Amino acid sequence: MLNALHDFCEAQGVSTQWDALRQMDDAALLVTLPMICPFGTEPRQMMLEAPTPAARARILRNLLDGAGHEPDEGASPS
Repeated sequence: MLNALHDFCEAQGVSTQWDALRQMDDAALLVTLPMICPFGTEPRQMMLEAPTPAARARILRNLLDGAGHEPDEGASPS
């Protein structure tokens, strides 16, 4: 997950406190990452409604993996 986050942050220009993230357990990461990543309303809602932590992790990973390939919400097409 952290490797995907690293790639996402580089693609989005998001700075992150890597030492703090590496010290967090999985549950804390699943709460913190959606707050610090610039996701739109719909992806955040999907994560909130995820029935299990594993489902939330899958959604988050898919968002991180796909974020470098799609424009941000509200971005103008090139």
